[in-house]
Amino acid sequence: MGRRTSFTKTLLQISRDLERVQKAQMRRARAMERELVKQQRETKQQYQARRQADAERMSREAATEIGELRDLLKRPLQQLAGLNKLKRSFSFPEPTPSEELTRARVEPTWEEWKKQIVPPKRVGLLEWLFHGRQGKNKRVETHLAAEVERVQQVLVQATEDWKTSEVDRKRRLAIYHQNYEQQRQQLIKEIEEHNAEVDELQEAYLRGEPDAILTFNEVLLAGIHYPEEFPSHFEVGYCSQNKELVLDYQLPAPAAMPDVAEYKYVKTKDSIEPKPLKASDQTALYKTVLHSLTLRTLKQIVERSHSHQLKSIVFNGLVETGATPETLLELLWESMSNPSFGAVLSVYTQART
Repeated sequence: MGRRTSFTKTLLQISRDLERVQKAQMRRARAMERELVKQQRETKQQYQARRQADAERMSREAATEIGELRDLLKRPLQQLAGLNKLKRSFSFPEPTPSEELTRARVEPTWEEWKKQIVPPKRVGLLEWLFHGRQGKNKRVETHLAAEVERVQQVLVQATEDWKTSEVDRKRRLAIYHQNYEQQRQQLIKEIEEHNAEVDELQEAYLRGEPDAILTFNEVLLAGIHYPEEFPSHFEVGYCSQNKELVLDYQLPAPAAMPDVAEYKYVKTKDSIEPKPLKASDQTALYKTVLHSLTLRTLKQIVERSHSHQLKSIVFNGLVETGATPETLLELLWESMSNPSFGAVLSVYTQART
């Protein structure tokens, strides 16, 4: 009976131990599950934070783009080079002959070539028995003399080949430098002739020659930089009788204007969605851009021109709205003596848009 009781206690103890182990395992499993949920929640929060930051960055970029267009007229005017922009500066690379031309080969020397002398064979037993020491010495001397003569002949030929190759290398190097200098002098001549033509064009402009005035204004307009989305096509005409410049200038179409005011991150959809710019704001922005671009372009021309060559400017602003351009702006500016641009502004308020 005592044994049965002890065995029963042992079984009960084992059962309780297993139960404790199972409970501990369940607690660890629940703890791991909670930790996994926590990590997933943190990962999701971090992801959403990144998406929110992306939306805010995109909104800042959109606001910056709109602000830059609105303030286009406030930007300082570019320092344009005029006809000097046509001048070329001299830039020619340094000569770079190949290593084959610049690296001289080492002249052959006896100290190097004597290593090619083949030593005599070792004395064999029969040679020692039949010829003795004297015979052996004679054979060695004869062999060495023949080897020295052979190597000397080879060295003479190698020296001749070296001299020939060095003469040819120096000749080809001299030809390289001669060709380099000829090309360099030719480029200098072309640049000097080109710059002289530019100087002549500058003098022709100051004399009031129509072709020079046209070229001057074309170069001037080509150097004005606006946003990449804006077209850069223009045509210039000049009437020498009344000193009037006629400018057909392609303006940006409404589609070139930004149409997004800001961006919002929608967590439920996990998407960044644009908030459109109001139609009224788009229209106002477009008019502001046209006004600013036109006035800046005119002011650039006026500030670089001379009053005795240019008395008035006719500005035709064109916009590609279909198969043919549509004229959106027509300006006549007649106040070369008014740097404040008051005359331009008064005319501009009557431009049709």
